[in-house]
Amino acid sequence: MYNKKNRKKGLATIFFLASLSSLVSCTNLSKSEHYPPSESKSINDPRVAPITARSGPGCNEGNLVVLGPESSKLVVGKTTQKHPSLFWYYPTKTKCLFQFTLSDQSGNLILRKKFSLSNQGIQRIDLSNFKFPQLNEHLKIDVKYQWAVALINDSVTEADISINVAKVKIKRSALSNAEEPWYDAMRKISDLIEKHPTDAYYREQRIALLKQLGLQKEITDKVTWIDKQVTNGDY
Repeated sequence: MYNKKNRKKGLATIFFLASLSSLVSCTNLSKSEHYPPSESKSINDPRVAPITARSGPGCNEGNLVVLGPESSKLVVGKTTQKHPSLFWYYPTKTKCLFQFTLSDQSGNLILRKKFSLSNQGIQRIDLSNFKFPQLNEHLKIDVKYQWAVALINDSVTEADISINVAKVKIKRSALSNAEEPWYDAMRKISDLIEKHPTDAYYREQRIALLKQLGLQKEITDKVTWIDKQVTNGDY
């Protein structure tokens, strides 16, 4: 017999399914902005910086990689955010010192921050956590910026940093109904991973985004391995 109790259960089920459908649609990356992947490479790719002994004790394994579409005269990774989130890959668990910089298209320094890190895998920095009064506190529309990450130590000189730095450009674009910019899609899926760290679906979506970048296969393979350890509870 259909009663009020069954009716409430039915409404609750409908509400849950509607919410789930909305969540899945918002993470569908089929409408994200696609960039033709360049050939996988480590040499002469400015997004990749080999980690050397100069970076500090134990900080001499693998490559430091900034995550964003490869910059060229015709292609620059975009965001619609005033304060975008930027991501990079760090291959070891050794605690090392990093330097993050943000510069305008003329090379003028906007932001420089130093911090230590010992977490292996994909790292994140949110520009909303910092102030840069030169830009009225946010990135300007249709202006290219360069962001970079370098491993440093107390004895590293600026010349060393300029050699062992991973860098890529970003441009803020106006909101539109066109495809979602890569940086915005990466931020959205990373927010969901932080909320649901053991959900394999969101991590698979992030790997799909990383594969658009045309980076070395071993980087996406390593991130995939770390993701599997997390979702299996072994990391």
